[in-house]
Amino acid sequence: MAATPPFPRLNTSTRVWGAQTSPRAELLSAILALRRAPTFKSLELSTRSEYVVRSIAHYAVCNNACGWR
Repeated sequence: MAATPPFPRLNTSTRVWGAQTSPRAELLSAILALRRAPTFKSLELSTRSEYVVRSIAHYAVCNNACGWR
């Protein structure tokens, strides 16, 4: 039996641009979740990907300072 997600309207799918790799797909899914989540609520992302954690928690600050979007 499949479980119904708590917010099915927030479910999405998309094609990963460029090379089709797991790290890119994991990072893209985190980015989409951040973009689609309501800004007035807290958000908890759960992942086993160290790449995603480092990209969001560490590299994003440096990339933003360098003008990346």
